[in-house]
Amino acid sequence: MPEIMNPAQESGNEKRMEQMDIARGIGIILVVLGHNAACAKGTPYYSLIFSFHIPLFFFLSGHFHKRADQIGQEIPQRAKKLLVPYFLTGFLFIIYKACQTPADFYTRDVWQLLGGMVYGAGGSGTPVSFLYWPPVWFLTSLFLTQVSFSLLQPFAEKFKSRLVRLGFFAGFLILGVNNLHHWGNTYLHMGETRIILTATGLPWNLDLLPVTLFYYWLGWESRSLNLLKAGLSRSGGIPVLLLSAGLFCIYQLQHARVGNDAWLLDLNLRSYGHAILTTAGAILGILLILALSTGLEKYAPKGIRKALVLPGLQSLTILVFHYFFQEQAQQVLAKKFPQSPWITFSVSFVAGVVIPLLLYLLILQKIPWLRSVYGNQGTQR
Repeated sequence: MPEIMNPAQESGNEKRMEQMDIARGIGIILVVLGHNAACAKGTPYYSLIFSFHIPLFFFLSGHFHKRADQIGQEIPQRAKKLLVPYFLTGFLFIIYKACQTPADFYTRDVWQLLGGMVYGAGGSGTPVSFLYWPPVWFLTSLFLTQVSFSLLQPFAEKFKSRLVRLGFFAGFLILGVNNLHHWGNTYLHMGETRIILTATGLPWNLDLLPVTLFYYWLGWESRSLNLLKAGLSRSGGIPVLLLSAGLFCIYQLQHARVGNDAWLLDLNLRSYGHAILTTAGAILGILLILALSTGLEKYAPKGIRKALVLPGLQSLTILVFHYFFQEQAQQVLAKKFPQSPWITFSVSFVAGVVIPLLLYLLILQKIPWLRSVYGNQGTQR
């Protein structure tokens, strides 16, 4: 029987849902900005965003992880939510490229695109990982992470001590970071020919799994952290917001002194800076977004909350389509306004967020089977 909740409990759950959808909305906006031309390496935008935004999404997914009764049921459910949009969008892109009829499309490009789609890792964009556009690597990675965590969860729950669980999953993190740092330049080579570079990654981002499992577990563990709950509930999370913002600013200032993006992470390119300091920055960034979303949920006008909840609920659609529309807008605007790059940056960023939303609201949502593929992926599911 479903659990019966009193009105106060229902209200509390609705607030928590809205808070997390705001956090997801902020996160997906940061993803779009991270692929904007303004966010080039060495810029303050890059330093801010690539210190935590990828771990944030694994954290949020882990926070609402729900294991199916049987793993045989879970795999099809996860595949429907993540892999169906991944492959469907890939085939649509291949059809789009075919309509352009380049001379070598059927002899080269189509096989690279199909091979990359099956390989499922973004990496450096070598032919073995020729994804139709880079951000969708996250879908195959999240699928493996969710299924793997469901397999590990019964074992992890046997550890009654949170510190033991922390040590268990921190071990995965250390293993994954060491892999990215030290285990050679190639995963596969024949003689002198390097076939799969470390920067390319293993199929479906299998090499990132130890790292992503840690942040996914951290989200799952956060559900029972009473200290975190109490901090976020006190005064709308403002004290936690001020503390985390202050610490994050200190972190960024110290990183700026070190320079060379030494503490940043870009999992798609198999880049993870300092094992301890980079992880600390990611956790600080996650805490900052949680506190910010709590404050916005409590104090922001309804219009602002809705403006963040909407992209949070449709984060899958934005993730899948933003790169294409933002890139197309950047190419057109850069030619029209070569002396005003801020126009290119700002308008293309808006296009990357707004056009996928309109695509869903005006088209995808009207077609039942497409709505089931690209529909509501927020926390309210």
